[in-house]
Amino acid sequence: MLSKINVKRAPNDVKAWLAYAELYEGKGESEECLNIIDQALKSIDPEFVQTGMLSSLWIKLSEIYQSLGELRQCN
Repeated sequence: MLSKINVKRAPNDVKAWLAYAELYEGKGESEECLNIIDQALKSIDPEFVQTGMLSSLWIKLSEIYQSLGELRQCN
């Protein structure tokens, strides 16, 4: 729950979004993790990224698809 609050407080914080997504990934909820990363990519303004690199979200997204065996989605 704290991760969700951090994302709402700082919507351009890449590290907060990754922490929020990894919370669900650790629970084995890959679909929810993918939804969170998708939401992050739509929400973050690249000009105002606070911490982390925007590319980290794309890398995490591809890692999840790879772990699910859905490499075609990585394109």
